[in-house]
Amino acid sequence: MQKLASLIGFDTIVAVVDDFFRAALQHPMLAPWLSRASDLQPYRQRLIAFWYAALDGESYRLPRPASQLPALIDDIDRRQWRSIETLLHHAIDRHVPGHLAQHWHRRVDQLGETVAV
Repeated sequence: MQKLASLIGFDTIVAVVDDFFRAALQHPMLAPWLSRASDLQPYRQRLIAFWYAALDGESYRLPRPASQLPALIDDIDRRQWRSIETLLHHAIDRHVPGHLAQHWHRRVDQLGETVAV
């Protein structure tokens, strides 16, 4: 099978990430957490790069952006992760066709398995 990010397309990955951030900035639990960062652009770029690499099955390592906000996955609890996961799933469904979305959903779920309880 061709690499998933290549099948989905870079522009669609960007649209999903942007959709996720718009929703997260309106979310009652996540908005205050995100508002601690003076600039979310480095996190947006990091999340786009992460998903592009992860969906193509490649490893991903970039230095953490300089900010007060912890890395997007570090230092979150299970309740916060469930909110993030829900928003990601909804954003994926709005932009990615069914069979490709299912593959991305599986990757989100696998990532969620690594979040501390």
